[in-house]
Amino acid sequence: YNIVLIVGNGAGCADTLIQPITVGTVPFPAFTATQVCLGNITSFTDLSTDPTPISGYYWDFGDGNNSFQQNPNYIYQNPGTYTITLVVTNTSGCDSTITGTVTVGAPPVAAFTYDTVCVGSATTFNDISTGFPSSWFWDFGDANTSTTGPLVTHTYATAGNYLASLIVSAGNGCTDQVFNIVTVVNTVQAIMNVSDSVCLNSSLTFLDASTTNNATIAGWQWDFGDGSPLDTNQNTTHTYAVVGTYTVTLSVWAGSGCVSVTTQTITVNALPVAVFTATTACENQQTVFTDNTAGAITQWQWDFGDLTGATQQNPTHQYAVAGVYNVELIVTTTGGCSDTITNPVTVHAQPTAAFTTNTVCWGDTTKFTNG
Repeated sequence: YNIVLIVGNGAGCADTLIQPITVGTVPFPAFTATQVCLGNITSFTDLSTDPTPISGYYWDFGDGNNSFQQNPNYIYQNPGTYTITLVVTNTSGCDSTITGTVTVGAPPVAAFTYDTVCVGSATTFNDISTGFPSSWFWDFGDANTSTTGPLVTHTYATAGNYLASLIVSAGNGCTDQVFNIVTVVNTVQAIMNVSDSVCLNSSLTFLDASTTNNATIAGWQWDFGDGSPLDTNQNTTHTYAVVGTYTVTLSVWAGSGCVSVTTQTITVNALPVAVFTATTACENQQTVFTDNTAGAITQWQWDFGDLTGATQQNPTHQYAVAGVYNVELIVTTTGGCSDTITNPVTVHAQPTAAFTTNTVCWGDTTKFTNG
């Protein structure tokens, strides 16, 4: 700009001065900074603009330290939020100032606990890290992981030592990791000895055959699967009242706190109802016995009451002496269930045919007399 100055005195005298003045531009300051975790480098990036070349930078990091670089890197010694000041100067000597904040996060300290670890039982892992973590990555050491939160459960399939780890994150890239060796023990193994089928209303025996490894069994619990009360005896018996298929569960726990569970399917079979008929019996003649029992019968045991018997379904028998005989039939199904019926069979005496006649002549009446 050309500046004109005209001056005059009282006598009417005047003078004129023309002088150019240059007005410089002012920088427009701007910057970015990375949000980091304590101990990591905070990078400051200058984004200032100015038509006039920028010739100087002054950074105040808010903790008593500074820099004259355009894009400095800096490591803070303490976590917190710091006020950053940037002063930008151009070649005309004009400067501008901007302030902003940068947060240096405090790293969390990872730690976790876990309860009794037994094969087949859920183990609870509990995060006790400090530093207010917001995300968790669990590695249980058996190729299984979880990110569901600070409290998780996991079930190990086999005994052994597992290197479990926890990585916690608290924002600003702040993470920490901790390792613990988890020892999984198998101190008790539930085993039951019981038949897989039983007949309705028959007592079934349940035997405990569980094994332990350097432990003692502290308790048993039988669930017969039919809604009946739980049984806490080591060995027991049970009678099913309804035909069907039931899942029996045996739970065994050791003094170490480990629990083992095993199951077995039991089939309760229906009972047959034995029925038979016999034809009218005469001594020294064949009497036919017919089994009329319903169901899948596979075995028949006949006792004819005269110290003889048979195993056919529909046998025949010849009695040598007349009388009343108690005939017994035992039928058995494919499920091994049986029923017995006893019916009296009357064996009639065989009559002896005889008759007499009088001597007559041709044309006279002949008389026939029985006996």
